Amino acid sequence: MRRLLLILPAMVLLLSCQSKEKVIRYDGLYRTESLILTRDTITSFLRFYPDGKVISMNKLGSTKDIESWFNLDLEDVSKGTVDLKQDTLRFEGTSSMGTVQYEGGIDEDAGLTLNITQSNGDISVKKYHFVKVSDLK
Repeated sequence: MRRLLLILPAMVLLLSCQSKEKVIRYDGLYRTESLILTRDTITSFLRFYPDGKVISMNKLGSTKDIESWFNLDLEDVSKGTVDLKQDTLRFEGTSSMGTVQYEGGIDEDAGLTLNITQSNGDISVKKYHFVKVSDLK
């Protein structure tokens, strides 16, 4: 009995230290914190699909009802295919404005941290947070 009491805490500690599986989620959207410019805000969005497709866009102003219109049918959205290896992802989003390269990782909290290279060569790092959306179109 005494041995069991010594082993049990060690097993609990070992199990709690095991890392959670890092996966891309398809049941919602990834979004950045809004960047406030004068009176308007800019928010970046990503949406992943189970078949590997991904869409991205930056939205100025209100993001009300985004779940009803942010999908593959939208003409003004960047589209690409994600290359996912363990907890690292890479993709290019192409639209009429050009091609943007994304590369980074999946965080422990189901978020993403991505290095973003614009078509003009500008590079930035963005932290995307996952938001579950029940009625995605």
